[in-house]
Amino acid sequence: MVPMEPMDDELDLRHYLDVVSRRKWLIIFVTVLVAVVAVGMSLAQTPKYRASVQILLQGDDAERRLGGSDQIDPRVSQNRVDTEIGVIESNLVQDAVEEDLGREPDVSASAEGETDIIRLSATSTEPEEAAAEANLYAETYVEWKRDRTIEDLMAAQQTVQAEIDSLQTELDQLEAPLDEMEVALFAADTEQAAEVPEEPFEPQPLRNGVLGIVVGLMLGVGLAFLRETLDDRVRSREQLERITGWPTIGLIPVIAGAKEGQHDLSTLEAPTSPSAEAYRTLRTAVQFVGLERPLDAIQVTSAKPGEGKTTTAANLAITLAQAGKRVILLDADLRKPRLHHEFNLPNKVGFTSMLLDANLAVDAFHRTSISNLVVVPSGP
Repeated sequence: MVPMEPMDDELDLRHYLDVVSRRKWLIIFVTVLVAVVAVGMSLAQTPKYRASVQILLQGDDAERRLGGSDQIDPRVSQNRVDTEIGVIESNLVQDAVEEDLGREPDVSASAEGETDIIRLSATSTEPEEAAAEANLYAETYVEWKRDRTIEDLMAAQQTVQAEIDSLQTELDQLEAPLDEMEVALFAADTEQAAEVPEEPFEPQPLRNGVLGIVVGLMLGVGLAFLRETLDDRVRSREQLERITGWPTIGLIPVIAGAKEGQHDLSTLEAPTSPSAEAYRTLRTAVQFVGLERPLDAIQVTSAKPGEGKTTTAANLAITLAQAGKRVILLDADLRKPRLHHEFNLPNKVGFTSMLLDANLAVDAFHRTSISNLVVVPSGP
């Protein structure tokens, strides 16, 4: 029998599908479990509401006003927004809000695209508290920014006045930027107040359930392939051929209700049964293999006890004898011999007897009721 061509070690798509099919209940169980846990944890969480207020940054800094430039660099504007976000989230504003609320505010600030608008969001377990906290925080920041702008304006005005006193000839030129700077008194203002949210933004059982299904499915498939990797059992004909590199010449069905030590010569007792037909198919395959090279000896073995070595050897020998082949069936299982039980033969003289004394070879061969079949038991 010629071995099969070595197959690629990588699993092909068919094998992946086979693993998923055989481990489908594990995958389904893990997927459902993770989804149920995700939804359950979501439902157990306290609902949280989020209210947002938009703050518009108004006016330009005094330095640009005094410089006489009306052009705005987008990078400078974005840096200004980032700076103001840092100010909003700083302790300067948080401490003032915490003093009014009596607790630490749960707020966050972010830029609205590339505009001069900052979105300030507050989170609370009560929708009214979320809206009130967002509005209070915005008002506190706007008031703080207004005070800071006034201070900057007064400092800039003093600088301008000093220049006016020393340079009377440039009074007209300096009064214009002073007037423009007064217009930019308020550096920030609330563009849209926070409204009381109608629905909580978390938990989201539906979203978490969908994510749980996705994560559970991935985890289930991963566990399925992990078990497949750790499982060294051979479950299919294809898997056996892939591991050994040899073709399979026969498949014998498991006989329902069969027990270890029980007679099972189905080729004699039930010649029309599926198992008897399987043994005849195995005989044909063995004969076909013998076309290229005559088979003088056939060894039947297995990985462990109780897998059907004796039953297979006995039925294969019977089918070969029925096909006109002269067959000697020798029991070399010295640990747990059973072949003499299958044919109701004595075991006083057998294979071990021949090994110890060649003169006993004649007594070791036992004829059976089947033409062309001689059995050599294991011996004592």
